[in-house]
Amino acid sequence: MAESGATSYLVLRSTDDNPLNATAIGSTEIETSFVDETVEEGTIYHYWIAPVTSAGVGVISAPSTVLIRPKTKESPAPVLHEWLDRHALAPDGDYEAAAVREAANGYSVWQCYVAGVDPNSATNTFLAKIAVVDGEPVVTPFPDLGTNRVYTVVGRSSLSDPDEDWHEPDGNSRFFRVKVSLPE
Repeated sequence: MAESGATSYLVLRSTDDNPLNATAIGSTEIETSFVDETVEEGTIYHYWIAPVTSAGVGVISAPSTVLIRPKTKESPAPVLHEWLDRHALAPDGDYEAAAVREAANGYSVWQCYVAGVDPNSATNTFLAKIAVVDGEPVVTPFPDLGTNRVYTVVGRSSLSDPDEDWHEPDGNSRFFRVKVSLPE
């Protein structure tokens, strides 16, 4: 929430929760978001902001605390190391290799992560019920990971026509796919 009279915000950061030890790492115009490009994985950071007005720097905010969780960098979708550990997929610590390895259900481990299924189960797969309501496809995914995933429906009128691409469903769509992705 923007403070009245603020022309910008000073962004402060520390690895302990004492604002007296915080360092100014940047400022932002009146927008209320800031991207810290200098974080290290596995580190807990505490952030504060302070409004800057014509009178100077205002009162420092309450802290926001963030843990930068390690994830893979080479797989098609980043996979959290803790998820790979929870499924005992990287006992040797090679998280990159674990993420692209084939899972028990035949998909890649990173695909199981995105779909939210157990990579150690040969029968655990992503399912989606698609119903057309008022001419629009409505997806009920299982498992439903809510806002942790983005579900997009694409459709086709025929599976035998090699020239037809998957597209936003329309009144002619009879076959559907659900694309599952991580939020931006």
